[in-house]
Amino acid sequence: MGKHSGTPPKCPRCNGQGTVIIRADGDGKGVLGDVVAALAQGLAVSIAPHNTMLTTQEAADLLNISRPTLVRLLTEGEVSYTMRGRHRRVMLHDILDYRERTRRERRHVLDQMASDAEDDNLYEITAGACQTR
Repeated sequence: MGKHSGTPPKCPRCNGQGTVIIRADGDGKGVLGDVVAALAQGLAVSIAPHNTMLTTQEAADLLNISRPTLVRLLTEGEVSYTMRGRHRRVMLHDILDYRERTRRERRHVLDQMASDAEDDNLYEITAGACQTR
């Protein structure tokens, strides 16, 4: 084995958000390299088909929210679900779609807030503020 330089290789698709979705095309060699790079950075790696059914607790953990909050999202129609007896089940792809949709919405709102602040010269006003402590 060769020497390790001390710095793990960069994962080209890792964005620091905690999850990276990699779709396997062709023979999967590129995906395997991305997985190895993510593991070298100390990131957790899970491989699951998009049609995987999740419990509400698993889905809540994936979204980093509480289970009651997820149940509220389900009953409000934000995420589709099915009932298995008395238990709700959620498709992995629906949870990933919801997470991506909310990230895009948050990014859009933050960009709009920054644009509004710039239009109102709020950055100029706060640049000259003096410290009170």
